[in-house]
Amino acid sequence: MYLLHRYRHGDLKPQNILFRLDKMHIGIKLCDFVNACIVGQARTLAGFSADWVSPEVFAASQNNTEIKATTAIDVFSLGLILGTLFDGSCRSGHSVLPTDDPAKYRRALSDQEYLHSLLPCQEGGSYREWVHRMCRIDPSSRCTVRMLIRDIEELSRTNNKFLKDR
Repeated sequence: MYLLHRYRHGDLKPQNILFRLDKMHIGIKLCDFVNACIVGQARTLAGFSADWVSPEVFAASQNNTEIKATTAIDVFSLGLILGTLFDGSCRSGHSVLPTDDPAKYRRALSDQEYLHSLLPCQEGGSYREWVHRMCRIDPSSRCTVRMLIRDIEELSRTNNKFLKDR
């Protein structure tokens, strides 16, 4: 996770995240680094998964322009992934983005209220807030990787007893 400060994966989706759980640790590894690059590099994206794409990547693809690599791109995708995992609605690798309807898809990536209405975890609570902070349309208002690491470390401390008892 600490490497995400310097690199952008570029195609985060459930199929590219490997989980491991044992009595004392939760392990997460990423795979498929075809779209990965150093944060700050400008790139034209060759391909991405429409179900998990950030608004700025979608916009750059529509305009066929380069996009500056930021960790906010991955934070948005991770928010979609975690939202579906927390809600238990992760189904066959598809996110909540309506990729089958171009007008609704474009709206979801440009209208914050509409996007949040599509997200799982509607019942409220800290997970909902966490997912909504990651899935903000404006990349500058998303939580940062540093904030995510802090939150994960806190969750790990509070849930450590839960893991030991499993």
